[in-house]
Amino acid sequence: ALWKWKVETWPSFRLGSIVWPSGMLLARALAEGLPGLPKVEGRRVVEIGAGPGLPALTAGLLDAAEVVITDKEDLVPLMD
Repeated sequence: ALWKWKVETWPSFRLGSIVWPSGMLLARALAEGLPGLPKVEGRRVVEIGAGPGLPALTAGLLDAAEVVITDKEDLVPLMD
């Protein structure tokens, strides 16, 4: 096999409750209309493994037609 998968979990470390720098950068890039990124206005957007969902929330503010935010069930309250 070419791929060896290892799944790690850290129950005491709340990965999904952190706004990661990559999420902040993507949200800012969407908001500022970074060349090369598609415009989200009028489009359907899905953020998978969103945690707090900053890029998805930004897409909503940018008039995306529909925004779906997903993550593990215990993290859904962070998205409210």
